[in-house]
Amino acid sequence: VPGYSGGEDPDRGRRYLGTFDRRFHAMDETEEERALERDTPVPVGGFSVLIPVYNPKPAYLEALLESLLAQTCADWEACIVNTGDSEAVQSLLDRYAGRESRILVAHRQENLGISGNTNAALRMAGKAWIVLCDHDDLLLPSALWHVARTIEEKRPDVVYTDEDKVREDGRMHTDPHLKPDFAPDTLCSSNYVCHLLAVRRELMEAVGGERSEFDGSQDHDLMLRLSEHTDSIAHLPMICYSWRTVGTSASHTNLMRCMLASCRATEEHMARRGYPVKAVPDRDVLRLTYEIPRSLRVEAFVDATNEACRTDLSQVRALELTVTPITLDDAENRYATMNRAAAASDADVLLFVDGSVRHLSEHTVRELL
Repeated sequence: VPGYSGGEDPDRGRRYLGTFDRRFHAMDETEEERALERDTPVPVGGFSVLIPVYNPKPAYLEALLESLLAQTCADWEACIVNTGDSEAVQSLLDRYAGRESRILVAHRQENLGISGNTNAALRMAGKAWIVLCDHDDLLLPSALWHVARTIEEKRPDVVYTDEDKVREDGRMHTDPHLKPDFAPDTLCSSNYVCHLLAVRRELMEAVGGERSEFDGSQDHDLMLRLSEHTDSIAHLPMICYSWRTVGTSASHTNLMRCMLASCRATEEHMARRGYPVKAVPDRDVLRLTYEIPRSLRVEAFVDATNEACRTDLSQVRALELTVTPITLDDAENRYATMNRAAAASDADVLLFVDGSVRHLSEHTVRELL
């Protein structure tokens, strides 16, 4: 927490920040468990880890490569496209590729952006599953093995895992992101899926990979399009990926650009599904306003004693709305009254308002619709 000193106890802030870090290490697997995973391969066709590289700190990139080499699942390859001009990074990649055949490196002068470079890495892939990874993040040692187990058990087309953050120096884990199972509406509000993300290669190729016009939120756009092609999306409730909190990342330096790209991706996604929306940034998530057809007929059944709401609704002009007073204050006959009113109505939408509601604006009605 920036500026938090811990009051009279100067070490309290550090202890507070270290709470999850201690829990993270307590949850870590033992060497015996990892040895068992190494001795128990899960044959699902292997993983091609796509890593677009552009001038990271060599130490961060080396830590990522070491986290790959430490995987208890051995059936992987790293497809790396380097478009930076750092000689140190190029030398590092060449050294690792020279000693490990699973690390495939292509150095390119033309920088196609994160989506273009990721798609170039996709063309190098030879395994059954595609995994997305940033050039300065970390995979936990058992990440790919547990993803493979999930694939074997659930037979999905897409798998995503929980994740956390690791401080820039790599010494402390923070901010665990324990995600829900697949939630399409939540995905429209933000890319809660993020990493680790594994996709069947045939599906990744079928949707055309990532799109450069959404750089900054290219993974959000990708996940939205994947969800249009399959509902077989599995959540692995385990922290398998650590996002390094580097201040120069796009999500830090160009947050609004990323948010606006997510808005466009969501609007296009919803239009393809047949639901026109307007998406706008709202406190780091997206707020969707749905287009309400003018032809939609609404009948509002308002408790006869609720004169305030009947007055409010009678002033709504932009919707085809009829206000009908009924008696709802009799608890014994309340639902029978509602059922009779519903049976007699030919409106598209029925709105029931009892006597406890004090105010109803057109905005509220639109939100309900």
